[in-house]
Amino acid sequence: MEETNKEETKKEEESKEEIKEENPEMDWLEKEEELIGEPMGDFERLPGPVFEENKITVLTLNMTEPFKKWTDPENGKIKAIIPCESLVEGEVKNCNWWLNLKNPIYRDVVRLGREAKDRAKVVVKVLQSGSKSTTKYLLVKE
Repeated sequence: MEETNKEETKKEEESKEEIKEENPEMDWLEKEEELIGEPMGDFERLPGPVFEENKITVLTLNMTEPFKKWTDPENGKIKAIIPCESLVEGEVKNCNWWLNLKNPIYRDVVRLGREAKDRAKVVVKVLQSGSKSTTKYLLVKE
């Protein structure tokens, strides 16, 4: 049975090689297909913070290094991947806050980071209003 699988795998590989020889563009297209929608970069894969409409979410942001960026291949929008800690299901957990660079709150977050004494622990309180395409985030100041 193992030999049969090896033979099938070998035939598939030969078939792919023939296709690549006939159409060299297929190689990069295969890779592109695998990567579609996959965030690119060397950031840690973590869940996002949990926001609820009309409720304040407290985040502790780590602003010691430049944020990783990701470009959405469908619409070209660029998002910053902001490492943070947030209360998720009753526990403080590490997470990544994906924030569109054109979102007005992004400028406020950067400004807070510049003014912070300890950039490793910048505490922000965020209020979400709306949902889906009408979602807006507001920084709550005390």
